[in-house]
Amino acid sequence: MSKGRVLLAGCAALMIGGLAPLAQAQDNGAHPPRFYVGLGAQDLRGFRDDGLYDGLTLNREDDTGGMLYAGVEVLSWLSLEATFRDLGEYRADGARQEFGALTVDALFLTPPVAGLSAYGTLGLAGVASDIRLPDTRRDSSDAGVHVGVGAQWQVPKTPIGIRASVSRIYADAEIYRGIDVGGQPFADSQDYRFRFTTAQVGVHYRF
Repeated sequence: MSKGRVLLAGCAALMIGGLAPLAQAQDNGAHPPRFYVGLGAQDLRGFRDDGLYDGLTLNREDDTGGMLYAGVEVLSWLSLEATFRDLGEYRADGARQEFGALTVDALFLTPPVAGLSAYGTLGLAGVASDIRLPDTRRDSSDAGVHVGVGAQWQVPKTPIGIRASVSRIYADAEIYRGIDVGGQPFADSQDYRFRFTTAQVGVHYRF
C-alpha cells in the first residue's frame, strides 16, 4: 500500500473512530451535539507542484478566497467539520489555472480558557483543478490529506465563535500531458503532488 493511501486510511479511521463515543456521551448527558455553520476568508501562503510548471512563467493572480464551513461538536474536545475552499487562481504563460477544495476534518480541541481553545486538524481533502496549458489538460478532483493548527474563541453568552488557523493540503494528481493533434485526447500522463499552505480566519454561529 502506498504512503498516500496509508495516510488517507489513517485519517478516515480517526474520523470514524471519533463518532464512537457519541452515543455514550448522549446517554451520559455529558455533551449533547451542537451544530454550527460559518463563513471565512483565506490567503494562500505557499504553493508547490512538483514540477508541473517547470519552464513556464507562473503568476498567482488571486491569493485570497472565501470558504464556507459547517460542523458538529461531537464532544467537548472533538468536532467533525466540512469546508469548501477557494484555493486561488494562477496564470502560466497566459493560460488560467483554478483550484478549489472540499475538506472533511476532525478538530481536536484543548479545554477552553475564557472561551479560548487551541485545536489541531486532521482530515481528507478533495482538490478540484482546472488546468489548461498548451500541452497539459486536467479537470477533475484528486484525493489528498489536510492538516492544520489553529485557535478559536467562543464569545461568552453568545452563539458566535471566531477562529484563526494555518493549514496545508497535500493532493496527488494525475496530469495528462502530450500534444493534442486533431482534437484527440491526451494519451500520456504524469503524477504530481500539489501542496497548498493557507492562513484563514472565520466566524461561525452555533445552534
